[in-house]
Amino acid sequence: MIKLCIFDMDGTTVNTINSIAYFANNALSKAGLSPIDTEDYKIIVGNGAKVLVERMIEKVGGDKALFDTVYPEYNTTYDNDFLYLTEPYEGIINMLRELKKQGIKVAIRTAPRSRFQMHCSVMTLLIFAMAHAMVLP
Repeated sequence: MIKLCIFDMDGTTVNTINSIAYFANNALSKAGLSPIDTEDYKIIVGNGAKVLVERMIEKVGGDKALFDTVYPEYNTTYDNDFLYLTEPYEGIINMLRELKKQGIKVAIRTAPRSRFQMHCSVMTLLIFAMAHAMVLP
């Protein structure tokens, strides 16, 4: 019998790609660069914000010197509203409700190594709280 489910938060419970694309494209725009399609961010994310911004600038053919403009703009705006456009993946809330209904405990395994992971942890905790606070039918 399963008594406990432990979830890793990195891309498991929270979809942040729309939020990342929104703030990243705003930062590119302020530097006079073209936006990147949200679907393309799924390919260029990973390895932290610095690497993301480097990849963004390269993708749009921008001068590498623009990093010093784009990076702080992205970090500041994302930090100020990191939950904007962030949502649980489809089915996560219902799955957590079902686990609660079956008496299975849930836990989150997270060791935030970056600001982004800390933000995901906050969102994941909110999702778990929402699922367990809801009245089950």
